[in-house]
Amino acid sequence: LLHVADAALTTFTPVMPDGAGIYLEGFPAITDDGATIIYAASGGPHMRDLYITTKIGATWSTPALLTASPTYAFNNQPSFTRDGTAVLFNCGAGADPETLTNDGCKVALTGGAVTVVIAHTTLPNGRNSYVNFPRDAGSGRIVFEGSWPLDANMPPETIWQRTGSDAPTVAIPRTFDNSVSPCVLGDGRLAI
Repeated sequence: LLHVADAALTTFTPVMPDGAGIYLEGFPAITDDGATIIYAASGGPHMRDLYITTKIGATWSTPALLTASPTYAFNNQPSFTRDGTAVLFNCGAGADPETLTNDGCKVALTGGAVTVVIAHTTLPNGRNSYVNFPRDAGSGRIVFEGSWPLDANMPPETIWQRTGSDAPTVAIPRTFDNSVSPCVLGDGRLAI
């Protein structure tokens, strides 16, 4: 059941749109003011879909389906764009992108067309090509976990970046295993 906690982590308030709790499939994205939440759940036209709810006063809005249009079975792992008008997310054939091909998609907070912002086919033909955790790094740059390396002796999970339609490049020279789930800070630095 999804809750929002205060800064001291002493008060946990359930998110209850229409009087019903939200049961997540993965982790949610929440705005800094705590008033808008995007989350993945079942119950839509696909195995997992993204929904949005907004707090107005003390009431959460009825969740709205954001991912009605894609053909992907799983739409999850949301992250707000820098300008706060859209969300980037995993879109693919399976819940675990490391076992099936997976792309990075984008949809406006008002719903509508879903676009692929980074396809697994743009990566080098590694041992396992997928896109996971796409994040907006600003100035048209997207950072994501991606394809395992070509060399089987190298550590798995690589953090990649792509600006506009340029070819993806490795964002972080890997000297350690498990470079996953990039978090982009406000000034463009990465935490992994």
